[in-house]
Amino acid sequence: MKSFFLKTSCKLLLVALASMFITSIASAQDWNGRRYISEDPGKCHDFIVGLISSEKEFKDMPAVEKQKIMAFFAIAEVNSAIVFKSKNRFSTTVIFKINEKIAQAIGMDTGELEYARQTLAELSNDLKTVGTYTIENGMLICISKDGEKNTFRLLDNDGKRIQSEDVDKLIYKQVK
Repeated sequence: MKSFFLKTSCKLLLVALASMFITSIASAQDWNGRRYISEDPGKCHDFIVGLISSEKEFKDMPAVEKQKIMAFFAIAEVNSAIVFKSKNRFSTTVIFKINEKIAQAIGMDTGELEYARQTLAELSNDLKTVGTYTIENGMLICISKDGEKNTFRLLDNDGKRIQSEDVDKLIYKQVK
């Protein structure tokens, strides 16, 4: 009887260790080379405009300055991207692009367009984040170098689409 319980206990222990091993392999999955871009640039634009307008510095500005900033972002198209690298590292960026049709319609000259592009490129650079990620229980967990944690739900088994849990439920699709 004692040997029966010992054999059963050993089998249960082996099963438990095997499942822990499989879980650790799944959570250590390396998505090196995967690239994702948000499916809804309009949501990205609204999020950035909301972020800017909620800043204390923006609220303290005179009304004319606020209108200039909002007009500036009215000509910008905004998107978000995530790139996964080796050793479970990632980087995110916000992609800004000038809507040429709107810029021409409001009469922006070449110098103003170039200044707008340069300003948006600097802003994009400032908004880049890097860090590490893990995959646990169908969730992608990204932790930036400064400790900010973002979680994404895997919408399919292959990880072709992921959904942000905190930024307006933004959905990203794999592009590479």
